Amino acid sequence: ISDDVSQNALSGGMADFLATCVTARRNILVCGGPGSGKTSLVAGLAASSPAGERVVSIEEVAELSIQRDEWIQLETRAGTGKNTSIDLGHLLETALRLVPDRLVVGEVRGREALPLVSSLCTSVDGAVVAMTGEGATPALNRLATLSRIATPAANDGAIRELVAQAFEIVIHVTRWSDGTIRVLSIEEVVGCTDSTFDTQMLFQFRDGNFIATGTVPRFYAELEARGIPADQAVFR
Repeated sequence: ISDDVSQNALSGGMADFLATCVTARRNILVCGGPGSGKTSLVAGLAASSPAGERVVSIEEVAELSIQRDEWIQLETRAGTGKNTSIDLGHLLETALRLVPDRLVVGEVRGREALPLVSSLCTSVDGAVVAMTGEGATPALNRLATLSRIATPAANDGAIRELVAQAFEIVIHVTRWSDGTIRVLSIEEVVGCTDSTFDTQMLFQFRDGNFIATGTVPRFYAELEARGIPADQAVFR
């Protein structure tokens, strides 16, 4: 993450906050359009996880480059005459059986969406997941839609609640016309309604500057109670 700070992709305060999220094992959703820099940010977050953690990543096409030794990289495979196809849904099942310390998903695209959010709500924490979407609400809505496709009979509200519980933090990243990658916003997911998701803005890029909104994430009180360093000065 320090490399992203030096390249002006985010501020030092934002980097400190994300490092705290990784240490505290918050589930993080990284969103943006195609070629926005999602993969680079996901790799940076995964690489910043504490030493000794075993990272397992799943991707359609191997793009992640995570700078650590304890990394198992899984990639989908097209079916041939001799081999059956292996999609992201199969890879997710394999990854969960490996009981990773840190689960990384290169991009959610299909039937893996529902088992992924279900796992994040029950047995997996500290995951870093990429999702196409220009902002927290569009990305969360797309994840809910993909989850609903797998179970057409499911109640929309129940699916939405599941997605809202799966992630605590959403990071929106974009690539500017000059090739510069910047984090446009970092939001905390606080719940959902019948029609949308409730989030609160923690950081944003506005008028050429990275700005902290002054809002402290709700989970910071829990971190202090657990003895995890959580400097609230980064939000001022």
